[in-house]
Amino acid sequence: MIDINFGNVLLQILVCIFGLGIITLVICFLIFSIKALSIYIKKNK
Repeated sequence: MIDINFGNVLLQILVCIFGLGIITLVICFLIFSIKALSIYIKKNK
């Protein structure tokens, strides 16, 4: 019984970390894209 509960908590923590990781990756990618676009626009002017 204790092992099953611990497993559920561990699974929830892993899901949270994985979810946050995806969100962080998306935000980083968006920031990188915006920076790359601004550099590209500056070079073309």
